[in-house]
Amino acid sequence: MTKVSTKKNFIWYYIQQFVTLSMSIITAPYLSRVLGSNNMGIFSFTFSNAHFLYVFAQLGTLSYGVREIALARDDKEKVSKTFWEIELLTVITSAVAIIIFLIFISFQKQYQFYYMLWILFILAVTFDISWFYAGIEHFDETLIRNIVFRVLGIISIYVFIKKPEDLYIYIIIYALMYLLPNMSMWTSLRKYIGQVDFKTLNILKHLKETFIYFVPAITSSVYVILDKSMLGFLIEDKRENGYYDAASKIVKFGEAISSIVITRVFEPKANYFYKEGSIDKIKKSINLSLDFTMFASIGFVFGIFAIADDFVPIFFGDDFLKTALLLKIMPLLVVITSITFVIEYEYLIPAGKRNKINKFVIIGAISNLILNFILIKHFASVGAVIASIVAELIVMIGFYFTCDNIVSPLQILLSMKNKLIAGIVMALSIYGLKYIFNIISLDKGILNLSLQIIIGGLIYLLVLYILKDPVVNFKKELDNI
Repeated sequence: MTKVSTKKNFIWYYIQQFVTLSMSIITAPYLSRVLGSNNMGIFSFTFSNAHFLYVFAQLGTLSYGVREIALARDDKEKVSKTFWEIELLTVITSAVAIIIFLIFISFQKQYQFYYMLWILFILAVTFDISWFYAGIEHFDETLIRNIVFRVLGIISIYVFIKKPEDLYIYIIIYALMYLLPNMSMWTSLRKYIGQVDFKTLNILKHLKETFIYFVPAITSSVYVILDKSMLGFLIEDKRENGYYDAASKIVKFGEAISSIVITRVFEPKANYFYKEGSIDKIKKSINLSLDFTMFASIGFVFGIFAIADDFVPIFFGDDFLKTALLLKIMPLLVVITSITFVIEYEYLIPAGKRNKINKFVIIGAISNLILNFILIKHFASVGAVIASIVAELIVMIGFYFTCDNIVSPLQILLSMKNKLIAGIVMALSIYGLKYIFNIISLDKGILNLSLQIIIGGLIYLLVLYILKDPVVNFKKELDNI
């Protein structure tokens, strides 16, 4: 297949992730006010339990599928056969996941109706072939579809959700925004694969590998899912789920900007480089990734910390004031997971170190589980956030000691140094602006908040430019990968 521009894929994937996550950001102020913190908590709790089965249905095929297609992309016949073997395996795992979920629902005394609606969400995995387009580095094939269905979803939310009792409508709309675009991806498939003899397919040979990929595939979400589920089971007040869910929406947006974009775009490249034995190219892409992820994640951490108290009442409403406290702690996850993602997707997975990845993710999950039992009972949603931060730190440290010196502590610190200076200057500047706005009696409204964000962001960029941080030349370096 023809070589695809890394810069073009970066832009495509950035837009796609931005549109996907914008749905949560755009609709959050409306939904938080119409449905309220309790209903948003019920949504978060039931979604987290359904998400366990959603992830199980995928069984690592997103990462494994990208790798296998990327390795075979120069051979159309092999690509076609590999696609159908992995896809048919996904159909089987999705069916098993739905059966398990139905058994789980039968034992639930609360929220059975809502759980039944989430089956549409799990079903979406069956039709998800985004891994195929990522493997051949054609992100544009999924972009337009996602934009169309996200926009339709956003419009539907504002049209059909008018009162707290409309929670079930929100669940249906949310699930369909995954199911429908996934189904539409199949319309372009014929351009990239040929006919295969289904009798020659060996589906089961992929089972072990996808299962091995299953654990690293859930690295980015397992702790948040655990937190939401355990909050729902251990705390009667579902508003705590609502607070946590509101904060995690903002943090997820930060993660998408800082790490998911760069690692998903560079993941196929890293697999290809490793196949060629180009370790120097892998190191170069990791250096570039660390520079960008630290730029985005550290800026996000200091920016959110400084504006949280003003941001939450304006964005989510007075019913979510506790979310401001969570937003001063939870963004630390963005920095930690950014480093974890770079090491995992750009070296450990291409190098076949999946068993070691699994070991540390399992250790992290067990740590999260234990800490949740201890901390949630005493500190509710704050305890869940602290548990996740500790668990992610454990995984990050474990990954570092497994990466064969491809990444050094000095390299990570150097990529962070200028950004930390710029972040501190930005945060102090925002607090200074707040003081000035208070003196001139500028209302704590949208104008006040917008000025904090715009001026703070410009100061962050200006300091990095003055310090001549490498991220200033990111676009030029991206062209050379």
